[in-house]
Amino acid sequence: MDFEPDIILISVFNTEIIRDFLEIDLLKSKNIILEDFVNKKRNGIFFHNKLYNNPLLRLHITRFILSQIHIALALFLIIISKVLPTPKRLNIINDDLIDRLKNSYWRYSLSALIFKLEEGYFFNSLNFGYPSMEIGVNDGHTSKIFFKGKKITVASDPDISMKIKKDKEVMEIFDEIAKIDAMKEYPFEDEYFKDIIMVHIVDHIKDIDSVFTQINRVMQKGGNFYFSGYSDEQKGKGLIKNEKANEYSKGGYNTYNHNEWKEILNKHGFKMINYNYLLCGFMGKFYEKTIFLYHANRRVLKFFERIPLLNKWYEEMISDFIVPLCERDIQSGKNQKGVHFWIHAQKI
Repeated sequence: MDFEPDIILISVFNTEIIRDFLEIDLLKSKNIILEDFVNKKRNGIFFHNKLYNNPLLRLHITRFILSQIHIALALFLIIISKVLPTPKRLNIINDDLIDRLKNSYWRYSLSALIFKLEEGYFFNSLNFGYPSMEIGVNDGHTSKIFFKGKKITVASDPDISMKIKKDKEVMEIFDEIAKIDAMKEYPFEDEYFKDIIMVHIVDHIKDIDSVFTQINRVMQKGGNFYFSGYSDEQKGKGLIKNEKANEYSKGGYNTYNHNEWKEILNKHGFKMINYNYLLCGFMGKFYEKTIFLYHANRRVLKFFERIPLLNKWYEEMISDFIVPLCERDIQSGKNQKGVHFWIHAQKI
């Protein structure tokens, strides 16, 4: 060689694919050489150490690898769904909810999809009294899927974007948008709300006692408190504990079983009315083994959208194979523990 390249990438993959997934325009490197011979292997890709030490490149490489695993898994399940007898639907998950999830950004993340199908079943079956509040709305994406056609008075979140006001689907659900820190005093009078909802927020809250104290203060006697999160079965797998993240981007807090939650609720003036575990048995194991693929969903989406027939089979696999399995798993959640939980409590 007559020059020393800034980065040497040596790959057994097609050069065009490499250029596509690395998004080379972001690398700001003058010289990138792609050759089809082997130098060093890591995670199925052959490259120079200097390349892997670049965080941006490492992220793109990792996501590319994950997307290939995810695509292979999806294709395998499509084949299984075509070969095995179709499981019978129990018809407990609302078809509109299924359609909304199939068109959401969880569509091509199988672990997230099965979880949201089960979690969504419980939240979608609720109707709320007036006034009500959802804590932890974020961008409203989950709310649009779970609560379409329902009314909730206040949408709250510490990092809520005011762009949410321009989202017609979100504003059809909520009457007000409020930027509220769940771990500080709520700007509402005592015994104001009839119902309060927290969709998978408790695992992001470090000081659960202060939050439950505030919820008790602003909730009417006999009011309903619905929330979901990780159970103690999760055992730290897939949980985010990034100390550099903001307070609500961290995760892995409050991973309790239903008996422990019952004690915590009683301590704060609530009684548990109902609970259900989600992702039990096989479904829980599948979730834990595939959740690491979550961030590859956008690349998986692009793959399937290029091939209409595969896309059609993927949708059929969800409706005819995944949904019936989730429905059976929901029914088993009273008799065996799962990775996640859903709880309905009332203020005493």
